[in-house]
Amino acid sequence: MFSKLNFFTVLLIGFVDYLGIGLVYPVFAALLFDHNDPMISEGSSLAFRGAMLGILIGLTPLTQFFSSPILGMLSDVRGRKQTLIYGTTIGCIGYLLSIAGVWFHSLAFLFLYRILVGISEGTIAVAQAMIADISSEKNKARRFAFFNASLGTGFTIGPFLGGKLADPSIAGDWGYALPFMAAGTMCFINLLLILYQFPETGKKMKNASFTFLGGINNIRKVFLWDKVRWLFFAAFAFSFGWSFFNEFIPLLLHDRFGFTPNDMGNYYAYSGAWYALSAGIITAPLLKYFAPEKIVMKSLIGCAACMLLYLVIEDERYIWWILPPFMYCLSATYPTTGAMVSNLADQDTQGEVLGAYQSVIASAMGLSPLLVGSAIGVYPELTSWGGAFAMLLASSAFWLGSRSVPVKLGLAKK
Repeated sequence: MFSKLNFFTVLLIGFVDYLGIGLVYPVFAALLFDHNDPMISEGSSLAFRGAMLGILIGLTPLTQFFSSPILGMLSDVRGRKQTLIYGTTIGCIGYLLSIAGVWFHSLAFLFLYRILVGISEGTIAVAQAMIADISSEKNKARRFAFFNASLGTGFTIGPFLGGKLADPSIAGDWGYALPFMAAGTMCFINLLLILYQFPETGKKMKNASFTFLGGINNIRKVFLWDKVRWLFFAAFAFSFGWSFFNEFIPLLLHDRFGFTPNDMGNYYAYSGAWYALSAGIITAPLLKYFAPEKIVMKSLIGCAACMLLYLVIEDERYIWWILPPFMYCLSATYPTTGAMVSNLADQDTQGEVLGAYQSVIASAMGLSPLLVGSAIGVYPELTSWGGAFAMLLASSAFWLGSRSVPVKLGLAKK
């Protein structure tokens, strides 16, 4: 019972966290491509606006690249709860800066907000380590899937609310600042949940030392580990592809079908609902019978196919038919890969190794918008082409890696 109560608390924390993150997602593209908003001068080119959007999006995952191994290692030494408190407090400060950035039309404040939220997002590795603390190898993959379902549920409700709150008829004088205010409130609620509802799940290693450089050094060490190197490359590839597609899909949908922030809120809500449903109800039971790496390879090919369909359809109504199979395929990637990495780590280094894994994902999701933002600002179709290519590359990496590594990574029995 103790284990189950802790697990549901982790799910609740993940849900509230991604509810806050999702609230501001429909706003970014509208904020920087709105020629009536003084955030960027009216005469700026589409390429410049796309580049600024890429930087704004990419700063958080790039910062998470550094914060994940540091917070993961810190949680092994100082405890999961204390590390969560540190990270979430920094996130609250970041959201305060975001509100100031929108009010004062300061892109610099928004950049700083994204950096602080990136530090806060490093706690995802800590949450995964918590799940590993209270799980067995038999139920770990399923619990990782349920955790991703809770994140998906939060991200379902968040963008929907964010799109509505950004609507001028609701926001009124608050304008684009209202979704950021709501997101900051969610972050503060999360801090209260951690302070008063979350018990410690990991053992504090009183005799162990912690250094910031040691946390960063974990990334280099893990890449030298033959058993996991291919897995990390595959995770980098599909995370790059998903970021490539998901972060810039508002530009493609606006270009092809005239989507507004309100429409994008509905889009993210609908896709998030199918992701949560798939991860919790479909993917989790499948992991009882099939090895994770087998599911992931096929799912990545399905993701690539769905991305390319966005370039073919002529009627926006077909988007809502593509999203259910698309989100099902996506739901079989992150939780299963995270469980595979966790199973290769010792019990005392769960935070350390999962922190390095989250750094790999964060680096992919940070580099993607930085490298392609300017190009997609001019050619929105690249959203689908680039995302699909990266997904197929990841599937190939899983196939080659599973054949070359002698250690069986899956949990399921043959």
